[in-house]
Amino acid sequence: MSVARVVEGLLVVAFLFEVVGCVLVAGRAPGSPLEPNMAAGALLALLPVVYAGIVIIKHCGRVVAKARLETLYPNEPNRRLNYRVKFGDQSWQLVVHVLLSALAYFILRVEDGGVAWLDDHTSLWLPEAIGGTAGIFANRSRPSVHLLYLLQAAAWIVTAVSHVWLEERHKDYLMMLVHHVVTLALILLSYHFNFVKLGVVIMFLHDSSDIVIDLLKLCNYLNLEGISGLFAVEACFITNFVTW
Repeated sequence: MSVARVVEGLLVVAFLFEVVGCVLVAGRAPGSPLEPNMAAGALLALLPVVYAGIVIIKHCGRVVAKARLETLYPNEPNRRLNYRVKFGDQSWQLVVHVLLSALAYFILRVEDGGVAWLDDHTSLWLPEAIGGTAGIFANRSRPSVHLLYLLQAAAWIVTAVSHVWLEERHKDYLMMLVHHVVTLALILLSYHFNFVKLGVVIMFLHDSSDIVIDLLKLCNYLNLEGISGLFAVEACFITNFVTW
């Protein structure tokens, strides 16, 4: 057995343990609007919904890209198919990043006048300053924070399942599997230990920064560059450079 297969097996086992962990800790952090059993049920119910949403968005993205790609590559069917698949895959990532970023932004800036977590790093650890480490564990969070964690966990579980068992394997398969496992571990542990303030900030920065990358890739697949493409690729590249 090759080293790669051993590493893959260990990562898959770790992922399965994380899924069980997410189900067990769901609704157990202070301030959850749902009882643990109901929160666990909501997480499991979200999985097929998220998967169905991803499939629908992929299909819509491929339909949108079809006419443009046929114009660009009339005599290259394999290239058209490859770009259509990539466009669909990137489309669902764009939608997920936008929706999750919007919810995190609502928590940080809108709900009840917003919070200082994004601007003042000391606010992330405030309970520790006034009540010791126990203050962090006991600090109650808004229902919106629990909703964000629930959606994040569902999205990453579904994408990991798809990556391992449903999608065609690419050269970066193991690297992306590590990414899925580590990300889900961070979501699980930050929720379990109630470090959700820091979690919300990181989720917002992570998802919002990916939006421009998604747009850059989508514009590139459709060759929207130069005057004919209204300099969309160039604008996204510069924006991505600045935001990152």
